[in-house]
Amino acid sequence: MKISGLKKRARESLKGYLKVLIFAYFIIVLVDMIYRRIGKNVVDTIFLKVRSSRNEFFWSGFFSVLLIHIIILFLISIFKIGFKKMCLNLGVRKSIQVADIFYPFVNSPRKFAGIYFVKMALSYLGAYLLNLSVYVPIVSDELTFSIILGIPTLLLNLNLFPAEFILMESLDKSIFMVIKESTHLMRGHKIKLVRIYLSFAIWFLLELTLLSCIFVFEIPDAFFFLCVFLFGVSFLYFFPYLNCVLAEFYLSLKKESEMLDTSSIDEKESISL
Repeated sequence: MKISGLKKRARESLKGYLKVLIFAYFIIVLVDMIYRRIGKNVVDTIFLKVRSSRNEFFWSGFFSVLLIHIIILFLISIFKIGFKKMCLNLGVRKSIQVADIFYPFVNSPRKFAGIYFVKMALSYLGAYLLNLSVYVPIVSDELTFSIILGIPTLLLNLNLFPAEFILMESLDKSIFMVIKESTHLMRGHKIKLVRIYLSFAIWFLLELTLLSCIFVFEIPDAFFFLCVFLFGVSFLYFFPYLNCVLAEFYLSLKKESEMLDTSSIDEKESISL
């Protein structure tokens, strides 16, 4: 299915449920803001005290703070997975409610946690490899070296795009099976996923422009409040819409894979006859 077709289906699925999705996403944003405004400052303060202790308490304190960071980020990610579940339900034309955002907490939370940590590890690995370019004097072109190091982890992350969706529909599958099926499903479709993200470039630029007006540039108060309002409205609509498009993309991949499997089975049966 073309990207325009995916977007059309996503807009159709949002009809009657946009308010529910916006409210659910507002909860995620609120939790994230509380963490960034309050929790992160508290954790950073503890870390600075631990760092200045200069004794055996340092490492235990360091890992404790790191663990707090991971747990909070994991909770936010679990909420986002619940949000994806809501978008997937809309994709198959099922009704949703705000309580669906807690879906991963009561349905195989360990498996969702495992997939999350695999993705997080790949993201950190990619960031680490990109930073290595600063310390490699042999390669004169640091950008080229960064791209060479970053592409493999980017491809791995693209391969894992449908992992949560697959687990949502088959909770009995192991993490290894989910990753294997996810990789198989994305074979030949990674470029299309990148194109989907690029098709929202105008939205991303709009959000970036509004953020710049709010936090960077000095503008009159009237325009400031207007930018805040426009950013809030566009932000709360854009991300539900994007996630619904991604859910539609997964469903199209799944349908295409099922059709290929059916045709291959029919071919084998015809050959045997």
